[in-house]
Amino acid sequence: MIDHEMEAVARQLWPSPQRLQLATGGLFNRVVQVQSPVGTTYLKRFTDAASSGDFPPLPTSASQRCLVAANWHELALRASAREPRAAVPSLVAVQTALDLVAMEEAQGEPLYDALVGDGLGVGATLQTVTAWLGALHSLPLEPRPLLWAASGPFKAFKIDLQYTRMLPEIPQALHAAGERFVADYLQRSEEPVHGDLNSRNILSAEGAVSVIDFEQGHFGEGVYDLVHCIIE
Repeated sequence: MIDHEMEAVARQLWPSPQRLQLATGGLFNRVVQVQSPVGTTYLKRFTDAASSGDFPPLPTSASQRCLVAANWHELALRASAREPRAAVPSLVAVQTALDLVAMEEAQGEPLYDALVGDGLGVGATLQTVTAWLGALHSLPLEPRPLLWAASGPFKAFKIDLQYTRMLPEIPQALHAAGERFVADYLQRSEEPVHGDLNSRNILSAEGAVSVIDFEQGHFGEGVYDLVHCIIE
């Protein structure tokens, strides 16, 4: 079932006639695709409860993740103005009362498809993304205290999942170094990073590159984003 409040927002933002349908989202958000005379657009609404399964709440609220998504999305658009080879879909609206963002459609197919397929174009795409990241990481993002409070707990949650819980899988001799790395990165806050730059959040098509999904943005060190690409 499509969220009635999301449907109402769609009717306000885009002209009729419309075709609304559920789209793939995450466990803690709902996504609706809107097709109208202006083209294909999307609504994403953040939630406090998981859409399926018995998952505990995330360490940040839906309103905090909406705040992060909107601010990092705007930062990403500024990065694309500096490095136009990598596009970011336009942010149409932010409805803070509903923890909802509206955006245009990003062009291309997930880089994941190329990684598990013939691999064509992956190198050129990553070069473009790396140049774009250089712009993203160098831009200031304010209001910093508010955004740090909204993103910091999720950063700690993600680092725990990706690194701390993986320590038992590496040789015992490396555990101390791994623990020092985790402690150091949790204190890093020099640069705004995407936070979830995996191959499904990078789209490519005929030489064009787009980057999407900014709700896991946080303050850290830019190399974190590169690691996400390298491990895949």
